[in-house]
Formats: sequence, C-alpha cells, structure tokens
Amino acid sequence: LAFTLERWLAICQPFMVSRICSVKRATYICIGIIISTCVVCSPMAYLMTTDPQGCQPRSGAVFYFTTTLEVVFSLVAPTLVLTFNCLVIHEMAKIQRSQRKKMLPKA
Repeated sequence: LAFTLERWLAICQPFMVSRICSVKRATYICIGIIISTCVVCSPMAYLMTTDPQGCQPRSGAVFYFTTTLEVVFSLVAPTLVLTFNCLVIHEMAKIQRSQRKKMLPKA
C-alpha cells in the first residue's frame, strides 16, 4: 500500500513528491508498518490456545477479532491498492492523450 501510494504521488502530484518522499521517511514508514502489524497481530498469541485437537480460541470474542483482521487485511488494504493503481492508470492515460493531441498536425 505504501509503495502504491508513493507511485500515485509521483504520477499525480509530481511537485509534492519531492517534499514528501525521502529515504528516511520510507525507512520510518517501513518500521511503522512492521511495528503496527506486530501490535495488531500479537493478541493472537494470547487469544488462541493449543490442545490435542489443534489451535482453539480461548473465548468467543476471538471470532470478532479475527474477522476484523481478515476484513482489514483481505478487503480494505487490497481495495486501497486497487483504487490508487486505478488512479495512476487514469492519470497516465490522461497524460498520453494530451501528448497525442500535441503531436497531431494542425489542420
């Protein structure tokens, strides 16, 4: 998602990208993604227990927690990636159309 957002900024907001994107900021974003993923997923270590039949939830609330995580990671994040990629494609098509118009001979 972070890479897709950076590509969208580079294509759609080229003058902002030099102010916003840097190696230092990218490093911080990667570290933030790793830490937030660990924080969000670490409760699973407590919420699940093992027995001879395999992993079992400690309580009924685990269902809602795992469902929320699945929705976020399997629906929201891919939808955002798809949206920003569509915006990039749309912007590139607009640029290509404007360049084609410039190359057409005047009648």
